[in-house]
Amino acid sequence: MGQPLTPTEQLLALPLEELARRADELEARLPPLSVVDSDWLRYETRRRLWADFKTEQAAIRLRGEQIGRIHTYQRLLHRAETPAEELHCHSLEYLTARANALELWFAR
Repeated sequence: MGQPLTPTEQLLALPLEELARRADELEARLPPLSVVDSDWLRYETRRRLWADFKTEQAAIRLRGEQIGRIHTYQRLLHRAETPAEELHCHSLEYLTARANALELWFAR
């Protein structure tokens, strides 16, 4: 038996008409936004998007650094380089562990 669906997954499983009806009901219950509220919402949305972008860029950079370490140690150990496309499929934790293992092997 699989994991129970998250609330988001439950919503995504609904037919489009049901989602539209629920969105309309929710919107009807919300108070109207003032100009100040809408300006704040635009600012806050932009700020969060920028923070998400910077976080994503940092994660991409870290993954690239680990892939570079892996390739460097593979060259130093005279091993065939794992294609970068293959390494991009793995998590940062896996890439870091693999780079650290190659570093230890090289240090022997």
